[in-house]
Amino acid sequence: MKIKLVSLLLILLICVPTLGFSIEIYNSVYYEGRAPVKIDGELSDWEFINTDPANIGWRYPVSKKGLPEGNNDLSARFQCFYDSHNLYVAVTVRDDSLVFGEDVFEQSYRDDSVEIYFDGDMESFDTLGFDSNDGQIRVSMNTSDDTIFEGIPMLYIPDVKGDHNVHANHYPHVEIEQYPYIWETLGVQAAIKPHPDGYVMEILMPYRILGWEAFEPNREVGMSVIVNDDDDGSDRESKIGWAEDQKKRIFLDTEIFNRIVFSKQVSLPANDPRINRITELNIETPARAKEADELLWVLSNLLKEKPSDAESILHNYENRLWAQYLLGRIQYFAGHFEKSTETLNTFIDNCPDKKVELWARIQLGIAYGENGEYSKAIDEFETVLDPNINNSGSLVFQQKQMFNLGNMFVFNKQYDQAMKVYDDMNFIVPNAHFEALIELERIGKYETAFQFYDYIEQTGNDENEVIKARIGKARIFYYIGFYNSAVELIEKIKQEKISPELDIETYIILATINQKLNKKNTKF
Repeated sequence: MKIKLVSLLLILLICVPTLGFSIEIYNSVYYEGRAPVKIDGELSDWEFINTDPANIGWRYPVSKKGLPEGNNDLSARFQCFYDSHNLYVAVTVRDDSLVFGEDVFEQSYRDDSVEIYFDGDMESFDTLGFDSNDGQIRVSMNTSDDTIFEGIPMLYIPDVKGDHNVHANHYPHVEIEQYPYIWETLGVQAAIKPHPDGYVMEILMPYRILGWEAFEPNREVGMSVIVNDDDDGSDRESKIGWAEDQKKRIFLDTEIFNRIVFSKQVSLPANDPRINRITELNIETPARAKEADELLWVLSNLLKEKPSDAESILHNYENRLWAQYLLGRIQYFAGHFEKSTETLNTFIDNCPDKKVELWARIQLGIAYGENGEYSKAIDEFETVLDPNINNSGSLVFQQKQMFNLGNMFVFNKQYDQAMKVYDDMNFIVPNAHFEALIELERIGKYETAFQFYDYIEQTGNDENEVIKARIGKARIFYYIGFYNSAVELIEKIKQEKISPELDIETYIILATINQKLNKKNTKF
């Protein structure tokens, strides 16, 4: 049963501390033992649970199309219940155009998919991000109708609330990213079953990911359910959610999650034949439980900055895909780039899913680049961008990988090829080559950026571009402490006829240099 918080007292208690948004409570039920429910997207075995569905009604405008075009375009509701080991969620989606399996791993939110956001204890609201019992599970399908898992596991780095730049800067070996085959290994089971009006997504979430050892009747679970909708294979048109998310920060702020609470216990008669279905279910073996628990240990120790200890555990599972990929990324974060490329190549050789393989090739290309193997990096990014292999309709994805490819050409001093890639990007990002140069400056690749600026200065046909390249060189002189060289170059630039915009850039550089040298009252 779904209960709206409508009393004035509850509004004062809940809405004021949470900055004016409302919280919805879902009353769930508990079944003692393992529920005789098979995770297959067929909900006839949920009948004895007898819980009312909750409407997923918060609408997000995420594209030019705007909000869903009526209930047939996108609408959904969900139910959930507990047993002695797991939390079960079923989402029934109404969608008149189903699109699955178009995008690479990590990008299925651009297709039809369902996301479960959870918080196992509803604490630590003074931070943004996920802690050790929070997470996001995204469920979709590939073109072979196999269920695929994505989402952020319990290693999202929290930062102080109010700082929207939640990132892994304090943990240099950990990035906020998604890891293939993690949720399956942690014991999560899910299935999607299409039907004429849409589809059903059914999921089993073991208590270990909630941070529970057993069912706790007095404990709330924070949750939101997001349903993504793609109608034409290009990108996500709209999405709906079960939580009021006015600032679109559901992936940062668990405080705005709605609540799942226990209301009553349900059971089946002792002679009910459904009880015998327990033998048909995918029950976790002790070996799989140990593997899942050790994966949790690895994730928790990543947060404690012990990648070497985590590596020792992963080597025990070197034949498992989840361990191969995670090991390759840990090696990368630890600066062991050559080892990372070897491990990621092993993963790619064994990976059965082409979409996941493409995602791994992106990480492999980045690792090759960090190891100075630019030709191999170029090969990987050209493979990722090959339209015969990758049919992603996402311009954002194409842009990122074209940037990667262009930058690798720059590192390899193949400037003509780099410019061709950047020129091809102009329909997405105008002046992409200068955007790439700013990024090189940002990450401290000053020598590489200076050489590319020099190439543009020597070969550019556009006078404005040539001046921008000279300004870029002056900026790099400033970054590396060659202040006199920077000032001399800027003074030469100012003798030419330049636009007001570029004149402002030269002023900023000179002002910054003088501030650095504590020179005051200087006129420009």
